[in-house]
Amino acid sequence: MQILLADDNPVFLQALERFLSTDSRIRRLHLARSGAEAIELADRENPDLVLLDWSLPDRNGLLAAL
Repeated sequence: MQILLADDNPVFLQALERFLSTDSRIRRLHLARSGAEAIELADRENPDLVLLDWSLPDRNGLLAAL
């Protein structure tokens, strides 16, 4: 499984990355710090699951999801 994590808080993003990286079912974690970066990674990597922060610096998670 590939997961994309998008959050502008680096401490939270690192904590979530550490937590999820212990799960052997997860093949790859992609990290984004903005809505634009999340959209770019989602288009390129086609993740199975995307976890978006509601308020990213350049657009909110809802707009990034569309």
